[in-house]
Amino acid sequence: MSIAGASVSRVRLITTYSQFDLAMSDSNAVVVILFTVPGCPHCNRFLPEYNTLSVERSSNNVSFYNVNLMSGDGMGIARRSKVAGVPHTVFYNRGVKLGEMRGDSMADFKKLLNKYQQDHAFVGAGYTLGSEASREAPRAMGNSRDANADALERKAPSRESVDKLLGMGFERDRVMAALQRAKNDEDGAADILSGGGSAEDK
Repeated sequence: MSIAGASVSRVRLITTYSQFDLAMSDSNAVVVILFTVPGCPHCNRFLPEYNTLSVERSSNNVSFYNVNLMSGDGMGIARRSKVAGVPHTVFYNRGVKLGEMRGDSMADFKKLLNKYQQDHAFVGAGYTLGSEASREAPRAMGNSRDANADALERKAPSRESVDKLLGMGFERDRVMAALQRAKNDEDGAADILSGGGSAEDK
């Protein structure tokens, strides 16, 4: 998918809450979400290098996303993520925030990315050591924006389920992880969060 005029990119555009929620359950070891605004000179300087890096690191268990604050639910997603300025980059591992960066320093960005990749080198796409061989490997998404959006909408937990569990006082990171383990079953996720899940789920 092309972002900000880049000819080649593996950055996935997030425009809805459901797409953001699915990104939080992305199976790759490191999930990078970049928040930008059209016309922002710092964003425009950073985006081409971000797109290039998404191709260079595409086989390194890293997923790259972009949230345009002026597109779809972008502004609400930014508020939910406590983004105060752009460009703003947040690093996640299965819905758990690893860290964040403000500004357009590609050198700083690469340092953080390398650190989080090393910290989570054996987690993510493919098989975790000792896992069952029958576990289904992650599949690549479609090439078109519409195909990506459709796939994301089908697999994402419903916003109502997320909001209901958040309303019960659980932290967002735990809610997303529980929904992922419960395969988007709201009752199952609530059971896990309340301590009633199986030992494997905890």
